[in-house]
Amino acid sequence: MKNYSLTVDEKKKVKEAYENQRMYNDWNFYDERKFIENLLQTRFNFLMAAFGVFLSIFGMSKNFASLQLVIVLFIGAITTYILGLTVFRLYEKLMILLKIMRVLGDLHVAPVTDDILNRICCRKSGVNHLIGVIIPKLIPFFLLALAIIVFVCFIMK
Repeated sequence: MKNYSLTVDEKKKVKEAYENQRMYNDWNFYDERKFIENLLQTRFNFLMAAFGVFLSIFGMSKNFASLQLVIVLFIGAITTYILGLTVFRLYEKLMILLKIMRVLGDLHVAPVTDDILNRICCRKSGVNHLIGVIIPKLIPFFLLALAIIVFVCFIMK
């Protein structure tokens, strides 16, 4: 897992940027976080829908040992891999934004909720890692494995 911590100089720049944003009532880190979270959720849902489409094609196939099914599953693996890259990129942006929120300290609620969660929970990994890293990496490999299995069945037929 990557370390998304900020240097002292970056923390100073973040606080200066936040004060600038507050002074000019411009787009701020909170608006950016909301936007990135909504975009991450939308792209993750789109990834799951694409995965569902290719999985449905596999399930509806009458001939499991066909070259056309191998091609469709391979295209599905490539498509979901590309969609997974967009989800992962947004996940990284969200993690950086959450670190920025923690740098703001008393200006944001994140440090307080983190302290409470660390005190009452023993697990420190969240759902963000599951949605942003694990699932987008597993889906293309699952479809690729299905394509390989179908191809082996096609050859042995």
